[in-house]
Amino acid sequence: FEIAREWYFERLREPYPLRPNAPLPAGDYNFADNLLDFASDRSRRMSANIRYTPGTYYDGRKKSIQGGIRVQAPEHLAADFTYSYERVKLKRNSFTASVTGLKVSYAFNTRSYLDVLLQYNSERKQLSSNIRFRLIHRPLSDLILVFNQEKDVGASRVSNNNFIVKYTYLFDF
Repeated sequence: FEIAREWYFERLREPYPLRPNAPLPAGDYNFADNLLDFASDRSRRMSANIRYTPGTYYDGRKKSIQGGIRVQAPEHLAADFTYSYERVKLKRNSFTASVTGLKVSYAFNTRSYLDVLLQYNSERKQLSSNIRFRLIHRPLSDLILVFNQEKDVGASRVSNNNFIVKYTYLFDF
């Protein structure tokens, strides 16, 4: 359980397009979040967390709530369901956004695993996926393959595709 207050400072040197047709003006911004957070024990078969964060945001106010449930099946499989909701009221614009996510992780053994993350963003009306495979071939040396895709819901085409390969190797001297 946690109660906190977090302060932020941001300097925008030029207008920032936080929203279409309503950019934030350039300038200095001080804002803060009040945080109320609860998380149960993630080592259990089932765990949950919830976070409520009201506060100031640039030249306005923000309220957000985030939560999730994690289910640990047999030792190799885990699934996380997450949801976040944010309501922002600025001087020039207001908006509400939510992100719903599902992450499934499978460990083949202690040296290789697969993660699949699916998310839907209501503000952008966009579905994104991230698939990551990691193979540790020796300590501090691994191969990671990542595939990312973003698709606008209702559109017939994919808006973004990425395939990334990362290889690390520790040299002994």
